[in-house]
Amino acid sequence: MIGIFLFASDLIDLGKINYSLNFIRLFDNSNDCKKVKILVDKKYISKISNYIKYLEIIPMNINLKYRIMRRLHKNIDIDSSSNLNKLIQSNNIGYGIFPSPSIDICHLNIPYATSIQSMGHRLNPELAETTNEDNWHSREKIYTLNAQNADVLFIDSFAGKSYLDIFYKPKSKIYVIPHSLKGRILDTIDLIKQQNILKKFMIKKPYLFYPSQLWPHKNHIRILDAVRLLKEDGINIHIIFTGGNSIISKKYNTGLILKHLTSIYDLTENIIYTGFLNDEEISTLYINAEALIMPQLIPEPCVPFSEAMLHGCPIVGSNIKGMSEQIANAGILVDPYNIISICDGIKKILNRNLRDKLVSEGYNRINELRNISDESYKKFKAHIFSLIN
Repeated sequence: MIGIFLFASDLIDLGKINYSLNFIRLFDNSNDCKKVKILVDKKYISKISNYIKYLEIIPMNINLKYRIMRRLHKNIDIDSSSNLNKLIQSNNIGYGIFPSPSIDICHLNIPYATSIQSMGHRLNPELAETTNEDNWHSREKIYTLNAQNADVLFIDSFAGKSYLDIFYKPKSKIYVIPHSLKGRILDTIDLIKQQNILKKFMIKKPYLFYPSQLWPHKNHIRILDAVRLLKEDGINIHIIFTGGNSIISKKYNTGLILKHLTSIYDLTENIIYTGFLNDEEISTLYINAEALIMPQLIPEPCVPFSEAMLHGCPIVGSNIKGMSEQIANAGILVDPYNIISICDGIKKILNRNLRDKLVSEGYNRINELRNISDESYKKFKAHIFSLIN
């Protein structure tokens, strides 16, 4: 029996939600359903039940301490692994799938698959939120142990695979599964509803959209600098920032700093902070945006790039590994450390002919990413069934 284990972090973080739903789709059919169970933190069953037709759902009783420790990548004691092994034994699980890695799964009595996503603590040591002592050591321990103990590791780009090989020399099989949002169906949002959403947030066109938490490595400050320079040159562009008071943004006062700079740069008419958005609001802002702007500093693929492609929204993104691989020809690549480069990227995206070309390239690229993803899932499924049969 195969067990897909979904904890809180697998149903909150966008990248892990993508993996979680894809694993469900991979096995949720009349042929495979007798070989697979989904074990879910009972608090979050309602978040996935609508996506499941055939698979049996087993609720897991997860205590608050364990939920928080897993969410924050903290070291989880061996007792948690023991409890997990009991759950595995009682449900006759012979292979485990865990969308996100943790310490406890390294001590399981069965082969398992998990993912390695952000290696920012290794790649960007200058960023405080990725390399503070507690975060660095906990991530390093989790990644090192899983690279040596997992049967399979998933990674979201070929660039990420190369970093994984360099830093951790894994014994595991590695499958590259991009953020292709396979199975994502966009709801039709009528024009009146779109207009009401834009009016709700007092959004003026043209604008660029940045759906992200207000974390330092997301590079919002250089976007403010770029908008200020463009305004001085007579180019009046609006930027929509999302996100709220997360643990990291509170710790580094990112939101307060950004809003202070918005004021002293005289950009209060140019920058809108929406807070968290629902799915309809996010889709509306993609559809009506000139582009997604996302010059983040950590070289890893991002779900919003794929979301933008699906919505026909071109991209201004970082020219560093991982992101440039995901974007390919669907956007304009800029140096995220160079304000002038960001300015130039914004100027280029305002060209209507180029923008239309990038929209077309985006649809092509998301299909390419889906083909890569489909092939990896197909190989993984064949591998896992060869082990349990």
